[in-house]
Amino acid sequence: MWNKKEGKIKHNFKYVIEIVVLVIFFGVYIFFNNLPANQQTSTFENGGTVTGNLNTAPFLRTNIAAISNGIVDVKGGINEVSASLEGIVSEVLVSEGDNVIKGQLLARQDNQSEVIAISEAEAELKIALATLEATKLRLASAKRDLVRLEPLYEIGAVTSQEYDRTNDTVQQQIVQEKSQELNIAKAEVALEQARHKFTQREIRSLVDGQVVTVNAQVGYGTSTTNISSLFTIIPDMPLIIRAKVDIASLKDIHINQSAKVFVGYDRTTSFDAKIIQISSYLLLPDDQQRPQLNASSQMIDIVLELDGKDLLIGQQVNVEILKTSNGEASL
Repeated sequence: MWNKKEGKIKHNFKYVIEIVVLVIFFGVYIFFNNLPANQQTSTFENGGTVTGNLNTAPFLRTNIAAISNGIVDVKGGINEVSASLEGIVSEVLVSEGDNVIKGQLLARQDNQSEVIAISEAEAELKIALATLEATKLRLASAKRDLVRLEPLYEIGAVTSQEYDRTNDTVQQQIVQEKSQELNIAKAEVALEQARHKFTQREIRSLVDGQVVTVNAQVGYGTSTTNISSLFTIIPDMPLIIRAKVDIASLKDIHINQSAKVFVGYDRTTSFDAKIIQISSYLLLPDDQQRPQLNASSQMIDIVLELDGKDLLIGQQVNVEILKTSNGEASL
């Protein structure tokens, strides 16, 4: 009786082992057959590209100095355009998708008060200029009178009182002339301020690029207390990748070093890049991470410039910084 039960248990155990072996075999078979042919090989000569998956083929990455995840950005950053003054938008001149140049007018706020201020400043300036001209005429007349009186005063033909009164008139007009010149300068400053405020009602692009978002609408109120973006512009600049590498890789990376960029785990398509910036400081960890911090886990920022614009801003990518065939970092 016992022998029969024991034999049945051994038979069932053997059956389970066979099933486990078959599952493992078919799992491995399916995994390797799903890899594209060009992902199952790698080149070790002359800095060739490793084509194995980042997580499944670490033993193939002999030509890689460092590996990192990164985010696609644009050099100089995305440009957010806001209003300089509080006011109401009266005109929007661009739409999403439009290409713009630096200095191009995007929108205009209601500027009626600035138009009035400019007119008043121009009128004040004209008055000051006219007053100065009148003062100059009076000064010239007083000087002529003084010149006529001088020889008469020397021979006693006119009294000293009359001569002094004419001389005082000349000095008064000289002072008046200087005062009017100051008034003109003040009026010119007021006019310049009024014109500057007028231009602040004009919202212009700060870069060459493409408008991707338009939040401005006619009648839309803008505030300088709670600043909101009216336009989002992607500048006409090269795409970059912002990534982080651990400090242990720092000795193997250099400015202008070549890199390959992949999207996710798709290694059928790669994009060329090069390092253009390596941070001069280490990233500070969060307070919760400090107790577990060790020298090899510290990170440093790097920036790579992409060759071309085939990727999207904000896209997550994998970066492989390459070595040359002799193991030196590529320059």
